[in-house]
Amino acid sequence: MQRIDAHQHYWQIARGDYFWMGPHVAPIMRDVFPADLAPHLQAAGIARTVV
Repeated sequence: MQRIDAHQHYWQIARGDYFWMGPHVAPIMRDVFPADLAPHLQAAGIARTVV
């Protein structure tokens, strides 16, 4: 049986529409793209994702 991750978020800070980001979310205040998620999916045994 394949495991599917049905929820993830990607963002690019330079777009400027992430008004809620600030020092209080410093660990995630960076660009996040599908390639950043790939090693985590592999480690967790996730076969596919839904965007």
